[in-house]
Amino acid sequence: MGFPQEKAERVRLTRESILAPTAFVGIYGLRKVELHWGQPMSLSNQVVSFDIRSSDARKCLVCENTKEQMSRYLSQATEKVICLIDDQDYRLADKGQKGFSSPLPAGLYFIPQYFNDSVIDWSYQTGRLYDSLIYIHGSTSSSEVGLTLTLAHELQHFVQYTTNHATWATNEFFQELKVTHEDEFRRSVDFPIEREARVVSKRVAIEMHGRVVVEDFIRRERDRCITGADVVDCDFLLSPEADVAYSAREASRALVRRFKPELIALQAQNPNVYPEVAPLILTSNEQF
Repeated sequence: MGFPQEKAERVRLTRESILAPTAFVGIYGLRKVELHWGQPMSLSNQVVSFDIRSSDARKCLVCENTKEQMSRYLSQATEKVICLIDDQDYRLADKGQKGFSSPLPAGLYFIPQYFNDSVIDWSYQTGRLYDSLIYIHGSTSSSEVGLTLTLAHELQHFVQYTTNHATWATNEFFQELKVTHEDEFRRSVDFPIEREARVVSKRVAIEMHGRVVVEDFIRRERDRCITGADVVDCDFLLSPEADVAYSAREASRALVRRFKPELIALQAQNPNVYPEVAPLILTSNEQF
């Protein structure tokens, strides 16, 4: 999944609000430190970095191999991401959640404090080391296949966000259509960026572990599912649809054309929510 959902109301973030200089107040030692979020510091040329809280060398190997298998997608990325692989489940996580990706600094409010030093350099006023973060829970990373599926899924969301933000933002706007088109948007995979992330993650997992191992793992996960949404996700990953190449960009264009009148009305009612979507739904050619 992508950015964590608030229980009462979905968080809406525009690219401008995420990337603009933003004050983040944290505790470093006994000092209260206020960082004004600026441009990230270039400490390395690595697009993807890791902080793995485990002595298990296999986790490190799985992470590096997943990154390598994702290189065809990550080569398009223009920003940097830090992947935080925990050895326990963070108490603030959504029920059934395996992990999430989030732009920074927003993601700082959803991770354990013991990861802060991996994300922030407290000695610099700008503070930013990365553009986004990915967090994966300990129970997810305990399985090599589960770690691969979740890490590849979240890395694909990072690629979507950094390489084609218009498509990502448009999909966030599609969430508003659930009210009037519940049957058509009842599953996560009904949203193009979510379907693409699942297709890519299964492809990567099969390349690394083999189809039989991956699909056996998904079947076992289905038996242990906590929520109905998890069952639906497993059913999709086991279906032939998950093996078919899929483009979130093309599918999003088709949805914009199909629901254009309603999207125009929604944009007029909420002009400050994802303002970059407006040119896409108001023109005849969806160039994103």
